[in-house]
Amino acid sequence: MIAGALCAQDLTIPAWLTPLPGAQVRTEAAPGLAQVSYRAAAKPDDVIEHYRKVWAPGQPFIPNFNGTGTSIRAAAPECDVLVQIREDGDGSFVKASCASKTTVANPAAAPEVVSSSGSRRPGFPSLPRPDFSKRDPHTAAVLAEAEARHRAGVNRMADYDKPVYPRPPQDPPGIPLAWPSWLVHMPGASRDLEIEEKVDRAGKKYLMSRFRTTKPMTSIHVYYEDLLNAHGYRVGQSKLETGHTLSGVTQNKNGMVKGSCQPNGIGGGGVEIEVDFYRSALNDPIQVTIKVELIQIYSPRR
Repeated sequence: MIAGALCAQDLTIPAWLTPLPGAQVRTEAAPGLAQVSYRAAAKPDDVIEHYRKVWAPGQPFIPNFNGTGTSIRAAAPECDVLVQIREDGDGSFVKASCASKTTVANPAAAPEVVSSSGSRRPGFPSLPRPDFSKRDPHTAAVLAEAEARHRAGVNRMADYDKPVYPRPPQDPPGIPLAWPSWLVHMPGASRDLEIEEKVDRAGKKYLMSRFRTTKPMTSIHVYYEDLLNAHGYRVGQSKLETGHTLSGVTQNKNGMVKGSCQPNGIGGGGVEIEVDFYRSALNDPIQVTIKVELIQIYSPRR
């Protein structure tokens, strides 16, 4: 074995993977990984369009939205590239990384496959298609029909891969979707509480507001847990999670408090309030998101 063969090589971000102009970039490095992150004033769609323009020639540009943000990948010659973009307040948070490529532990163990163009690559050859012409007519006809049925079934199964969204549920009777007057942000927030009406992918309406604060995350957690309890909301979920930097500094990174109220009693539906809070980097201000929605609550079976 060659000495140092298992050590990851020092990597740098590819020159073509340029950040948004004017961004304050934070650079981090680890064995086999180079990474930059920054916060941009532009919206995620504008950041995606920037990377579309600077993307390496010949590399497919395919943004994938996963519900919380957008990821874009590329298998560049020097490394595997991953760009992650998510909404952050009025702008976006961007993280771009360059990771060492995964190599085959024993390339000699994999046979070569020769393509129609004559090029060779490691891998396993596909099985040849059956030749029904060399069989007797009856057997050939039966096998050909079986293969046709199989292919028709595969085509029908493709329909199951299409996303299916549920119909919007009926709102609980007699409960309006309204923002409680007591549901406010913590003192010292960066701006007044702005309430927006949103619609999720299922067509269900909800209310949302966001703000930033420099208060400790533990104070935010206790504040909203006490606020929900004081107004008759049963807190069913509550958590705080920590994160750490490459240098080993540990700090609270995100948390959540969720409570619900059933004004019509069990089985009559209710109102759910969820408060999420997180920070993107060490000692950054904390982003707080408050969501109010109507939910249908069913009594347990006996």
